[in-house]
Amino acid sequence: MEIIPRLGKLITACCVCCGCFTSAAAQQAAALEPLLRAEVGAAGTTANLSWSVAGNSAGTSPNIMSELQWHNLLGAGMYSRLTFQPLRRWYATLGFAGMGYAGGHATDNDYQEDNRQYPSYAGRFSANKGYFRDFNSTIGFVLHASPQLKWLIQSGYTNQQQLNYLLPADQFTPSDLRSTYASKWKGLIMKTTAEWLVSGNTSLVAGMAYSQLWYHAEADWNLIPSFRHPLSFMHAAKGYAVHPTIEAKMRMFGKAYLNLELAYDYRVTGYGAEHLYLHNGDVAVTRLNNVRSSCWTLHAGLPFTLIH
Repeated sequence: MEIIPRLGKLITACCVCCGCFTSAAAQQAAALEPLLRAEVGAAGTTANLSWSVAGNSAGTSPNIMSELQWHNLLGAGMYSRLTFQPLRRWYATLGFAGMGYAGGHATDNDYQEDNRQYPSYAGRFSANKGYFRDFNSTIGFVLHASPQLKWLIQSGYTNQQQLNYLLPADQFTPSDLRSTYASKWKGLIMKTTAEWLVSGNTSLVAGMAYSQLWYHAEADWNLIPSFRHPLSFMHAAKGYAVHPTIEAKMRMFGKAYLNLELAYDYRVTGYGAEHLYLHNGDVAVTRLNNVRSSCWTLHAGLPFTLIH
């Protein structure tokens, strides 16, 4: 299934056109940035993840047979960014964020008929374990419309990973339940960012990123004897992500700054495939309807210069 390819082409075209028409102005207005700068800080997130599969590869019998959802996953950790700018307008970035989950719950629902009719199973589990990791690497171009406004465009590679658990929620859940679902989104990212100098001490930054992604996940349903272990089933699909951000950069005293960023991330796939690996050696293939992931993330960090 092709996922909104026109949006990616539109962003690329806008970036190319803007680079052609404003390169002269950018050359005059761009300030000389430090050669190497970094930012480190704390991060917190609240996230949700869901997926469903049909009864067969045609997407029928029924159209939704099993549905897993992770709700309100609360995590905390750290992030870091490194920016290398050898030229006045061209730069490269590396970014990493890692957070561990400490709260949340999950539900598992199975159905016998189409459109979630005639439920055959409903389970609720704890999900207060796992992690979230995000890595990206981009090449960027700086545009300066005026001394008060800076416009940046970037493109590169992104890789986001999650490990989610199904754990005992109460005395009615088997105490040795420890099922895992490890997912990975990787692909190409395009981003545009505008920074406004509000005052001598404060800047506001707004950004929007779009990613075209490949999705892959592996699961171990540890208490089902008819499944193989440690790989019980695998998911594969194509999807996309949108990632808006808003940030405040504030000078606290001297050359010390504090950056606060609020980001939202939404990811979804089209139809894909589930390969279920059975203990007897058989492999059952059915349709993966979609995977949806969303999260809010708050960053609070300190930027500093490594090499002028």
